[in-house]
Amino acid sequence: MNPNIGINIRKIRKSRHISQKELAFRIKKSNGYLSDIENGNKLPSINVLYNIAYHLCICPSNLLGCKNNTCDHCRKFPNEIKDEI
Repeated sequence: MNPNIGINIRKIRKSRHISQKELAFRIKKSNGYLSDIENGNKLPSINVLYNIAYHLCICPSNLLGCKNNTCDHCRKFPNEIKDEI
């Protein structure tokens, strides 16, 4: 598994001063599940990844390590998909 996704989630979550428990509550998942993702033991589904990104106010591609915020997807996120989450 790719632990970078979890590391990126943790890093961004902490930079936003959001506890793991609070983010888990926001995405309607258990704290243990989010912990497994952040520790690289589980990979989130696409829906969970989008939900996490939405609640961290970032583009999902940033969680995958993309630093380019000029792509079409990043410019449209979260307005375009907020109703899908």
